[in-house]
Amino acid sequence: VFTPAALPLWAVAASGCGVVAAIPALPSVARGLLLAVFVFVAPGAAILSWARVLPANTIAALVPATGLAVTLIVTGIASLAGLWQPRATLLAIAVASAATAIWARRSKRADAVS
Repeated sequence: VFTPAALPLWAVAASGCGVVAAIPALPSVARGLLLAVFVFVAPGAAILSWARVLPANTIAALVPATGLAVTLIVTGIASLAGLWQPRATLLAIAVASAATAIWARRSKRADAVS
């Protein structure tokens, strides 16, 4: 499931879950599930999209751990800096994750061509 080629797609899809989770009109259960998918997949998949060769089981372990770590670091810094805006922070991480994953995918494509 988490193959290196599929990681950018997972990151973009999970970033979409994060954007949808920011909609206040959704039921809280749906928002919670979407947010969990986002936190445990998007940032980790985006960062690991840059990895060249990792076994699938290593990727499966690192994606949620990295995603959770990135989310905790960003929200911790925002909180300590007095910039606590949960929805804005969520959207910023979602956009950064999607952009990083797309950049990694395009970079790998360019490497394959040259």
